[in-house]
Amino acid sequence: MPPPEAYLLTWTTYGTHLRSAPSGSTDHAREGHGPTQRSDFPRMHQRDSDLLRHPPVVLTEKARHVVEQAIREHAAFKQWEVLAIAVRSNHVHLLVRAAPPPEVVMTGCKSWATRAMREAGLTEGMDKVWARHGSTRWINDTASLETAWRYIAEYQDGDLAARRYAGRYTRGSGEA
Repeated sequence: MPPPEAYLLTWTTYGTHLRSAPSGSTDHAREGHGPTQRSDFPRMHQRDSDLLRHPPVVLTEKARHVVEQAIREHAAFKQWEVLAIAVRSNHVHLLVRAAPPPEVVMTGCKSWATRAMREAGLTEGMDKVWARHGSTRWINDTASLETAWRYIAEYQDGDLAARRYAGRYTRGSGEA
């Protein structure tokens, strides 16, 4: 099999996307065996929340910048090509060309980002910055590469993201 065009890597900050969150999560054990989208399970969500070692990590604007710079520096050091990156308040999307397996790339990026945040004094009171593992998608063709790039570059920030998420919440819900 030829090497992939790129990897689309996504990982979340610690405690911000629990498997029982009302927004839903994917049950990979059921993949291909009926519905894979989990819905809200209040008791499970409470149990997962109670197990957190510290409050969920939400990245500030400064932290988002530090994380992006650290990932770009790590990629340059490893001679990987960053095609697109979006560091959000509770997750990171990275589209990258790299020779090592995607898990190695993700682990390295998380490590460099954590170290940079610690050096910048942005992790006070945090044992963990990132959730365990993340999503590692292999992009095997040009069409998928373009779709992944557009998702990161156009739908994570700016007007398209605002339009995409418009109407996601009902009026008066207090969420944005």
